[in-house]
Amino acid sequence: VINDLIEKKFAFDIELLLKSELYQKGSVVKIPIAWIDSEAASTTTDLQPYLPMLKSIVRMNQKYFPDDNDHNAFAGFIESLDEETFQKILNEIPKEIVSRNPDEFTRYDGVQVTDFKKD
Repeated sequence: VINDLIEKKFAFDIELLLKSELYQKGSVVKIPIAWIDSEAASTTTDLQPYLPMLKSIVRMNQKYFPDDNDHNAFAGFIESLDEETFQKILNEIPKEIVSRNPDEFTRYDGVQVTDFKKD
């Protein structure tokens, strides 16, 4: 599982989970946890790791999954983002995403790239 990893930074655990699940189906399961978001207790030195993480996930998608038009559209869109545009998106997240519970995101196709490109 740890051979040939592409991610060496903040999203390395995502790739480990992905590779584990691809190696043995059912090896990764959802377990609820209590979470307190605390800047004071955070060990994250990069204050805004989210866009680089998304770009890393795009690379993982390209490496581990077959081509898919919907995936490729989102991948290209994410790769094109800079920090300023990403911050604008965070300030205007489509209601179809905001109104959903986290456990509803196992499979979701209710939002398209065009929903994020509103000017």
